[in-house]
Amino acid sequence: MIQCKTSIYRCPLCLSLICENDVELRCKECGKVFSLKEGIINFSEEDVFMSDGILSSEEIESLRREVRLNGWDNGFPKFLHNTSSEKFSLISCMIGEGQVGWKFLLDLSRLRKVLIFDTTLGTVTESLAPNCETVYTINPDQRILECIGERLKEKRINNVRLLQCSKTKHLPFGDSFFDLIVLHDAETILPFIGMDPLKPKDLLAWLIREVTRTLHPAGVMFFSFQNRYGFHRIMKRFTGELDGYLTRNEKKVFTLSKVKGILRRAGLKYQRIYSVYPSLLNLKKLVGIRSFENSEKTLHFRHYLRDRLLNSGVFSPAFIVLASRRACRSFLDSFIQEVLTGDGRCRLQKYIVGTTVIVVAHSVNEKGNQSKFVIRLPVTEEAKTYCNHSTEVVKELKQLDDSISSRIPQPLEEGIYMNQPFFVETKLNGVAIDDPGSIFEQTFHDAIDFIIDLHQKTARRYKVDNALFDRLFLSYLKSFRDLLNKTVLNGSASLDTYLRKKLYGEEIPLVLQHGDLKLENILLDPETAAINGIIDWDLAELNGLPLLDIFHLLASRRRVLERRGLEDIITDIIIPLNFSNWEKEVFQKYMETLGIERRLLAPFAVLYWLHHINKRIRLNFMKKHPVWIEKNIVRPFK
Repeated sequence: MIQCKTSIYRCPLCLSLICENDVELRCKECGKVFSLKEGIINFSEEDVFMSDGILSSEEIESLRREVRLNGWDNGFPKFLHNTSSEKFSLISCMIGEGQVGWKFLLDLSRLRKVLIFDTTLGTVTESLAPNCETVYTINPDQRILECIGERLKEKRINNVRLLQCSKTKHLPFGDSFFDLIVLHDAETILPFIGMDPLKPKDLLAWLIREVTRTLHPAGVMFFSFQNRYGFHRIMKRFTGELDGYLTRNEKKVFTLSKVKGILRRAGLKYQRIYSVYPSLLNLKKLVGIRSFENSEKTLHFRHYLRDRLLNSGVFSPAFIVLASRRACRSFLDSFIQEVLTGDGRCRLQKYIVGTTVIVVAHSVNEKGNQSKFVIRLPVTEEAKTYCNHSTEVVKELKQLDDSISSRIPQPLEEGIYMNQPFFVETKLNGVAIDDPGSIFEQTFHDAIDFIIDLHQKTARRYKVDNALFDRLFLSYLKSFRDLLNKTVLNGSASLDTYLRKKLYGEEIPLVLQHGDLKLENILLDPETAAINGIIDWDLAELNGLPLLDIFHLLASRRRVLERRGLEDIITDIIIPLNFSNWEKEVFQKYMETLGIERRLLAPFAVLYWLHHINKRIRLNFMKKHPVWIEKNIVRPFK
């Protein structure tokens, strides 16, 4: 006879105790049996095949098949290669860093038991698991759970329990069990969880009641959802498959007032609310809806109006709500008070999501003095390396004269807090601009002058020999040499021969290269439109190549003016040198100032293409998608 022990789970039908063994769980009261197979407990009343999110049921089945055959790290990219480019982009967003960059809004120091309704193929689970004692991940579709399980196994994460739950009367846990419950992108998973037939708002109310029952009195619920009255939804500003994703069923999408009311009635009266931009799927920035009054000035009234709508409690594209029974602190609250301000008051003004989370904070000390900080919190080892590098580059820039150093953020502090690396610098005053016009054009003239000045002051001349060629140029080919050779016959050798022929024996200046000079990284004074600062030096190189910053700056200008992708601009404009007369004048001015021969423009255009592929595109699986390869490698090479 198989030995049975009392389980931590409760029966989803009657909430009675459950006994379990290696193959099944059984309710002690009603006798209901729940299977345990391949590490997944099935609490579902019926099998569910999800098809209302980004992935169709057929695509989920295809993903499971690839992951079963090849594992997660190999199977997931193979699955992506067979999707359309539009679907590929959506899935990349779904599993991207934006889906977990919000975690610093939580108190990461006291997470023991965490429940996650995972709609990200395990991205949220994988990110939070290191901070928790045990994670319980729920999804209605067993096929998705199998993929998540394989992903976690390859990452050697063993503190996660996988549960299949759909059409249940209760969540299979006792009262006050969890410190944190995460319900991310609620409308994707909500229709498959509760009992039929319930209207969406009644289904949400049921789930919130269950969450409140299982949440510890000091626990927090993380809840994110699309806004039914979101600015982009009302204006119908979506294209391609994103349109179908955002508008698949208006009745399943909620308003902030409706959600706040349901949470309040469930007893979760303390609520922190953040506006999400540009969408919940492609989450890049969070703004507290009460912090708009302290936001920076803008150059145009329409920018002010747009920001006011997007960051309001009515027209934001989506919302994140942190709800609890009592007031609680987040990681950022503790960090800001203990590391930055002591007893001073500090308010989070902006929260930018990425592999490095960037937080802009506004503080007031006891004497009333105000200051602004930029806090960088890298969430990956690679991001930490970039942050360290950026700090070192900025320290070098601060040694230059005032025309350069005054426009560079001042590093203040770096270290580790609660096992999380951090980097703090001053916040430069200024705003970015993204609309064509006289200010837009003047910005580019001023930015070009700044780069010419910077490169002239940091230039050191070298003659290209074998050692310098290998160090500077061949490094760009290493990361995709095999891919290039598979895609284009003798592609790597051809590029090597071309660059060596054009550059060997030439004298060139090496400069302090920004590496990602574009509109978003140029801050303007909102009163005078003068350049106040250049930010984001993560890709900078102390002994970098000339011309590449100019190429990228002009490409970013064309992206705005012509609404074209960077890969098209590289293929059609930069590599064939099809520049406008004004752009030719820019290159002439730059090359004369830096002492670069005109004949070297063509090989440096090729190097700009290689730099873009190697430095700016960091998703490895993206570089294997057939459409991406065609646009970014085959067409430019030809």
